[in-house]
Amino acid sequence: MTYIQLINAVLTRLREDTIDASQVDSDPYFRSIGAQVNDAKDRVEDAWQWSALRGSDLVRMDTPSAEAVLGSAFALPDSADNHYIIKGFYGSNDSNPSQYHNVRQISRDLMVQRYASGTSTPSGQPTEVAVNKREVVSGNIQIIVYPVQELTSTDTLIVDRVSHQQTLANAEDRLLVPSLPVYTLATALASRERGEVGGTPTSELFAIADRHLSDAIAQDSSLYPDELDWYSAGGDWVNTNVKNA
Repeated sequence: MTYIQLINAVLTRLREDTIDASQVDSDPYFRSIGAQVNDAKDRVEDAWQWSALRGSDLVRMDTPSAEAVLGSAFALPDSADNHYIIKGFYGSNDSNPSQYHNVRQISRDLMVQRYASGTSTPSGQPTEVAVNKREVVSGNIQIIVYPVQELTSTDTLIVDRVSHQQTLANAEDRLLVPSLPVYTLATALASRERGEVGGTPTSELFAIADRHLSDAIAQDSSLYPDELDWYSAGGDWVNTNVKNA
């Protein structure tokens, strides 16, 4: 659904007149409904790592971070949002882009030891990566790789990640996550000043929205059954979903 369709879905349930695209930002009440829609969108996005929000970002090894202070540091694009979840790292090369290799994520302390163990910076395709910090200027996540080619390298680091969709602002902006839990939750949020909608109390509206969200998660999670399997790690019988830890 588009942003205007979501707003109208909420307005209809609040027994209000619907609006057209030109009215989205024309009235404080409509802006309030739009804010409730975006708040609901954020809550739904936080509830599960949705298939629609998964993707990959490319980090070129010839574009180091301007704030690098340790080893070979790079900034992850568009990762300033706190809802940026790293799923894994892979490496590839322009000369053979169809082939990938795993890049193991390690702790920052271990990465410091990697660079402190030698007298010169090693070179080669990255095999290990660590999250360093958030950059001061951009707010993006900074990573450190080991080792790394010279700055003219054609190597690319592929970041498998989940991240939120940008805030809906334009009437035709299309929602990526399931729409039903979003507009039902937005209706519950918007109804708090009234106490009810069509005889349904606000508490029940939240319960309805939660049921819709649970159903949507169940359907989307079926695409990734292996992520819901649990394995023991390091010989200890503890809950972890990390295979071959």
